[in-house]
Amino acid sequence: MAMKPMLWLAAFGAAVSCVLHFAAPFVSKFSAEAWSLAPAGVLWALFAMGLRNNHRWLSWLAFLMALIGVNAALIIMGSWTVIPLWLMQGIIAADATVALSLFFHLWRSKSQREPAEVMAKSNG
Repeated sequence: MAMKPMLWLAAFGAAVSCVLHFAAPFVSKFSAEAWSLAPAGVLWALFAMGLRNNHRWLSWLAFLMALIGVNAALIIMGSWTVIPLWLMQGIIAADATVALSLFFHLWRSKSQREPAEVMAKSNG
């Protein structure tokens, strides 16, 4: 089964976010604040792999994490931080890409779904 375009874009955004979260300690002189982004990087790696395997339930979790991630990055960016501005902007862009693509993936109309998926919903 081919991967849906919006799901592919969400998985790509999650992978980019993962890389940026793991890059934070290296560009921030290994500060404790930058290391605190590493657990989120692990989650984004797991979300990227799960989204590539078309797990719809994981799409909901990734959507929520992307919304939380954008807000958290904006809060961190608004305060004094040793993490470079360009890195935080990249994280915001990647998380926003995940959120938007998953929004369109999760809330598409019935006419845009595959016929088998529509039939399964109407029968059960």
